[in-house]
Amino acid sequence: MLRGKIRSIALAALAVAAMAAPAPAAPCRNNTGSFERWLDGFKQEAASQGVSRATISAALDGMSFDQAIINRDHGQGVFQQSFLQFSDRMVSRDRLTTGPRLMQKHAALFARIEQQYGVPAPVLVAFWGLESDFGSNNGRYPILRAVATL
Repeated sequence: MLRGKIRSIALAALAVAAMAAPAPAAPCRNNTGSFERWLDGFKQEAASQGVSRATISAALDGMSFDQAIINRDHGQGVFQQSFLQFSDRMVSRDRLTTGPRLMQKHAALFARIEQQYGVPAPVLVAFWGLESDFGSNNGRYPILRAVATL
C-alpha cells in the first residue's frame, strides 16, 4: 500500500517535470525548391485572389531570400526554455490587460478570421502580443522579406 502511494507520487512528479521541460522543436522540412520559384507562384496566387498587379509589384519586386533570417530563426534561445521559464519572462501584466482589450476592440475582425480560418481570437492575440507586443515592436528586419524567407 505504501509502495503504491510512493509510486503514484513519483509518477505524478515525473508528469509535472515532463510538462515543465522544454519541448523538442518540430523538425523543419527540407526546402527543395527555389525561393524564386516559390515567389513566382506566390505572385500568381495573389493575382488569382484579386490582388492588383501594382500592389504585388510594390510589395514583392526585388524580394530576395535572406539567410540571416533563417539563421536567427534557428538560433532562438527561447526553444531551450521550459514553458514556465518562457511564460515568466514573456507574459507580462501589460500583455495580460492589453490583449483582452484589443480582442474586444477588434472582435468583428477576429470573428471573421475565426470563421474563415478556424483560428480563435485568443490564439491570434497571444501571438500578436508575443511576437510584436501588439504592433509596437516590429523588429529590425523588413517584415515582408522575413515572412517570405520563412
